[in-house]
Amino acid sequence: MAPVSWLIQRDVDEGRQKLNFSEWDRPPREVDEAAETVEEGEMPPWYYSVLHPDARLSDQEKQELIDGFRATFGTGSSKSDAP
Repeated sequence: MAPVSWLIQRDVDEGRQKLNFSEWDRPPREVDEAAETVEEGEMPPWYYSVLHPDARLSDQEKQELIDGFRATFGTGSSKSDAP
């Protein structure tokens, strides 16, 4: 269905602007923002979680994801934080 596919594509495009795993040579500057989004429960989006309740992250999963962001990309506060 077109409206649903448009929403999905928009989410994919926005996600890639923030964190694109195809561009490892360019660490994201928004690591802190990504960590905050996960920590505050904004990821995954509510409308995704409604259809996929198993996608909700536990507190432990949130922390592991945040720790992984920071271990991989640094804190995001400066370019020198990148590996």
